[in-house]
Amino acid sequence: MSAASEFTAKEELGVYLQASWPEDTALGPSAALLIEVRPAGQEEPALRKKKKISELEYLGSVGVDLGGFSLASIKPGYYEIEVALIEDGGKKTFTARENFVLFSRPQAALPWVYARVRGPAQEAEHVALLASQYFMMKKFEHAARLAEHAFKSKDEPATRLLFARCLYGLGRFQEAIETVFPLQDDQRWSREAVKVIAASYAGLKDWPRALLHLEKLMVEATETGVLNLAAECYLNLDNPGKAVPLLRRSLEIEPSQPAVRALLEETEKRVKK
Repeated sequence: MSAASEFTAKEELGVYLQASWPEDTALGPSAALLIEVRPAGQEEPALRKKKKISELEYLGSVGVDLGGFSLASIKPGYYEIEVALIEDGGKKTFTARENFVLFSRPQAALPWVYARVRGPAQEAEHVALLASQYFMMKKFEHAARLAEHAFKSKDEPATRLLFARCLYGLGRFQEAIETVFPLQDDQRWSREAVKVIAASYAGLKDWPRALLHLEKLMVEATETGVLNLAAECYLNLDNPGKAVPLLRRSLEIEPSQPAVRALLEETEKRVKK
């Protein structure tokens, strides 16, 4: 899948991809392609569309045009678009992702000689958007510096969460915990905050504390990252019996995880012994 890097709210986002899968892949009547547009650094989609495979005219190695979607309902910012094949039962089997920027209005192209003399935007919101872009590129040093600037300029929950994720990416686990800790009681942000806290305790190899926070997420856990991390904690606590069902559940949600599948086989052998 290939995406243009810039759009405006008045434009439509067109999705075109080339999809191919083994001929023996059995696609049921409810199999579909799911398109999700997520704000940078967030898991909850701002826009979601689904097209049944049976409604598409071209499949196999031929291009598939999924049509255009209005972007008027989402705010300007940095976004990631994901297209996934959803089989019967809701399993994701194939995914493709691209990043793009949504502007509030068309941007004029200035000659470099003029552009270079313009200072960087100082508004906290703009700095945070730039930080999120660096974060998505895994350039955590740049992202952390910008996110910290935005966070100190204006303490917003989204910016605090982004800064904590950058600290985690840099391996500064204790700082990540201290930064995001106040958000765990915020109804809107608590789930994402707890994920960072649990992952950071795991980074510190404090497996019991990591599990203590992961248990808050396990009731409704559909994210493979949460399930895999909980399984890792149980394995490090020498409790493979509890890790097995978590790894199986993770593979049910996302079968294309060869490392997790290999870990499951190894863990099942340990349980049998």
